Amino acid sequence: MDIREQIRNVEALEEALKSELPNVMQFRAGNDMGVMVSNRVQMKGESSTGDKFSPYSTDTTYINTIDNSPKKLRPKGKTGRTVFKSTGKPHKTTYFGGGYKEFRSKIGRSTDKNFELYGEMWRKFGVKRVETNNDKTTVVLGGTTPEAQKKIDENSKREGISIIDANKQEITVAEEILQNWINDLAQKAFN
Repeated sequence: MDIREQIRNVEALEEALKSELPNVMQFRAGNDMGVMVSNRVQMKGESSTGDKFSPYSTDTTYINTIDNSPKKLRPKGKTGRTVFKSTGKPHKTTYFGGGYKEFRSKIGRSTDKNFELYGEMWRKFGVKRVETNNDKTTVVLGGTTPEAQKKIDENSKREGISIIDANKQEITVAEEILQNWINDLAQKAFN
């Protein structure tokens, strides 16, 4: 291979990196990172630092289990009655002396915090966009719909940290995916 061929190969490699990198970051590294983040949070209940999230509330609460629950429970008050003693009107909510944690237990959901009730937030979580600024390309994870992003923001605010930050291992895996892709491109360019 003469010097002109090597120069053309380097130029082709440079062009491939510029044109394909955003797609590779989104559809390979970004999507894989999103899956790793959501699996860690939902299955282990861990933040990006490896800490457990705060526990679900055990403060007394009333929840509309007809409209706001994946499993419908019969509405009842603190005394177990299904109608108000004073008016005879039916209760619209269900009393949970053990708070939201008790509610989750009653409907068969994990009582370890995983930010998942219906699963809609996690189904709509992934790569929002890829940003390229000079020589830096960044993948932004988040809610892919305004509703999902709102839930992520609300849950993050309650926790006091982002619930969707990637941890070091997840970032390393994404970097390895990118590095392997670059290595493959370079190998093809010079073979």
